[in-house]
Amino acid sequence: MSDVPNDPRECIAVFAVTDLEASLGYFENQLGFGVAFRFGEPTYYVEVCRGAVTIHLTDADDRKASIGRATISLMVDDVNATHRELVTRGANITVEIDDRPYGLRDFMVEDPDGNHIAFGGPLGGEA
Repeated sequence: MSDVPNDPRECIAVFAVTDLEASLGYFENQLGFGVAFRFGEPTYYVEVCRGAVTIHLTDADDRKASIGRATISLMVDDVNATHRELVTRGANITVEIDDRPYGLRDFMVEDPDGNHIAFGGPLGGEA
């Protein structure tokens, strides 16, 4: 890690989506994110947050962007608890939780447009 002045201090993923309201509902209800802001009338850009993680959802028509090509990885303290929560919420889990040879325990979900979010943590599931 660098302590150079003006180094980036935050990274925000932007997912282009086909149906902003459906995607927003998925992030809120199945993944447990909260809405930080909505922009435009009608809304075409939304920020959702959970803990220190921020993701922006944007209407693909507004950005003329490719859909379903983003992947982000989120590190959590207790990946087993996160997995149980998201299963209960009905998240679309595409890669089941397991210990991986690269030294993490992780799983992956997919949003309605095919964007992927991996959740990982220490082997054994808890820090």
